[in-house]
Amino acid sequence: MACRETAGKRELVRVVRTVAGPVEVDLTGRKNGRGAYLHADPVCWDMAFKRQTLNGALKTVVGGDDLTALQEFRDRLVAGDAGVAAVPLAARVATGTPTTRGSRRQGRGGGVKPATAKPGPVGGGRA
Repeated sequence: MACRETAGKRELVRVVRTVAGPVEVDLTGRKNGRGAYLHADPVCWDMAFKRQTLNGALKTVVGGDDLTALQEFRDRLVAGDAGVAAVPLAARVATGTPTTRGSRRQGRGGGVKPATAKPGPVGGGRA
């Protein structure tokens, strides 16, 4: 989300705004609420905090205790005791994992429509 790279759902960490209101990390990926996904890389979390992309993705203002809890989870990622394996950006690029969304957008129109083989009605309009 914050770094705009793609990855499989299981490779990401879900942050969820629960129905009750608080924002929390969802390692199971099953909690009810509006969710956003971040890589298990502290750099991705730093970008999300700096750009405040979680606010838009979760449609709420993440602040106070919620922000503190997310920052503590980010610190646990750095320490390696967050319960998920962090994969740094350099490792994702080195292994050839797709890192941009551009590959998904290739071949999706954007050009002039080709002429149709079947001509329209004579006279150009409806009778």
